Amino acid sequence: EKAIEVNTHVLATLYKALHDHSVFLEGTLLKPNMVLPGKDCPTTYTPLKRGEATITTFVRTIPAAVPSVHFLSGGQTPTEASVNLDAINKAKKAHGRCPWH
Repeated sequence: EKAIEVNTHVLATLYKALHDHSVFLEGTLLKPNMVLPGKDCPTTYTPLKRGEATITTFVRTIPAAVPSVHFLSGGQTPTEASVNLDAINKAKKAHGRCPWH
């Protein structure tokens, strides 16, 4: 929940600033982090929950005009990043209202 809250705030602030400066969103790409629990979080979340948290955050904040989202995987092993990315893609497909690639 906290990760969703923090990431939603950051992305909402970003897109407000881009709007305020009349940035042409169709010409941008977003390279965000995945929405994951912090290192000190005592709860372990499944990859599916991580994917759902990421898609929930993105649907709330990323305008449809943004054509593409690419991910940073900092701090994750290649295997962890692949598992989380797979879960995000499954959550995106299940959600159905995600206009970006």
